[in-house]
Amino acid sequence: MTDPVIVASGQTYERAFIKNWIELGLTVCPKTRHTLAHTNLIPNYTVKALIANWCELNNVKLPKIQENAVTALLNLSINDNNKTAIANAEAIEPLIYVLETGSHEAKENSAATLFSLSVIEENKVRIGRSGAIGPLVDLLGNGTPRGKKDAATALFNLSIFHENKARIVAAGAVKHLVELMDPAAGMVDKAVAVLANLATIPEGRNAIGQQGGIPVLVEVVELGSARGKENAAAALLQLCTNSNRFCNNVLQEGAVPPLVALSQNGTPRAKEKVHIFFWGVLGLKAKIS
Repeated sequence: MTDPVIVASGQTYERAFIKNWIELGLTVCPKTRHTLAHTNLIPNYTVKALIANWCELNNVKLPKIQENAVTALLNLSINDNNKTAIANAEAIEPLIYVLETGSHEAKENSAATLFSLSVIEENKVRIGRSGAIGPLVDLLGNGTPRGKKDAATALFNLSIFHENKARIVAAGAVKHLVELMDPAAGMVDKAVAVLANLATIPEGRNAIGQQGGIPVLVEVVELGSARGKENAAAALLQLCTNSNRFCNNVLQEGAVPPLVALSQNGTPRAKEKVHIFFWGVLGLKAKIS
């Protein structure tokens, strides 16, 4: 049994078998022989988790059905016309289940599918409220390199919706994001983009300060890519605008020289952030071009 479901009688069956039973026009429970009040098939996550745990303990590999199913959903989700349809088909909860219990590849594809679905604004809300953020943060911290990238891109999309920001911070994402700003991880741009979004709420700013995020943000302003510098400057601006203590920390980390350089060579958005930093935060009336 790889996909257990509960029928109206309360009995659990393998989805494929009971689905065939119902499609043959049989409307009674195979075991109890009672007439089924409805033909809805409800996933039995408890039994599925028990099976997965037993297989792991006994080194038994389940068929790749789960991986194939998630991969199929990922491929379907690439088409914008399918994104809402997939969510409406109640696929989000099963994707979260795969995030929690699946193989490395299944987890990666599940995170990538959630990222794809979260392009739609309504899906950002659904995914955040369905409990996906905790498993995504776990994948961000403990996944394979590809899994971490898929988790980061999904969390970036989800962090655009304000309600999800506090959830992401509460799940412990900032610690992992700061760690992933090490250039050796190859994820600086992805990590700093999420931090820039999280820095717009008090919980996010506090977590960035507590997890040692200020020095690495200053380093990105100095040495990062154009997009990385832009997002790092945005995060530092949020930190300085809302906290004198964090502003002092930013200055102590030597942020002024790289910010001045960014004001000359950065993207238009980066120059705007630096302009606000010097004029609005520090009160300097120097011309920033």
